[in-house]
Amino acid sequence: TPWSENATILEMVSHFRSCFLDLNISGPIELAGFSFGGLLAYELARQLKADGTVIQNLVLVDSDVPKPKFGLRDNILYLPFFVRNLRYWLQTHQPLIRPSVFIPRALRKVRELRARMSKDKNGTRRLPFDAGVDLQNLPEHYIKRMQIAFQARQGYAPGNFEGKVSLIRAQSLPLFYRYVPGMGWNT
Repeated sequence: TPWSENATILEMVSHFRSCFLDLNISGPIELAGFSFGGLLAYELARQLKADGTVIQNLVLVDSDVPKPKFGLRDNILYLPFFVRNLRYWLQTHQPLIRPSVFIPRALRKVRELRARMSKDKNGTRRLPFDAGVDLQNLPEHYIKRMQIAFQARQGYAPGNFEGKVSLIRAQSLPLFYRYVPGMGWNT
């Protein structure tokens, strides 16, 4: 990768912006990004628009705004969305799971995640980088990139973008995904 292990989203986008400007594209452009790539596309759109580039459309697919801290109020507000997502998740995965296998596995996963949650220097509990992700069969370089992206995401606070943004969200998300209405973009 062209950036360091402690790179920020702004540093990553600076690299992409430089590559984009080298292409000398004129006219309106459309940008899209999936998941973490949506954050990169969002920030790239902001920077290019500030340079005078016309952004015709920005599409974010399952890209949520980083929220570093969830308190009790957030967890209570999250519950109805978890229940709704659970219904979709079970419908999607029902043929693959038996309650006798799924329930103990899910309870074990919840206990494991709670035990692994660490507190940062401000006393805020955060999920570890690999929470809910099976890294066993991934190449080491890919895991390293995921760690860099995870760390960069934690420090990113998106600014305003004045333009058309389309947010596309999957109906069913990973079971313990912390669902936020509008994926946090509407706040």
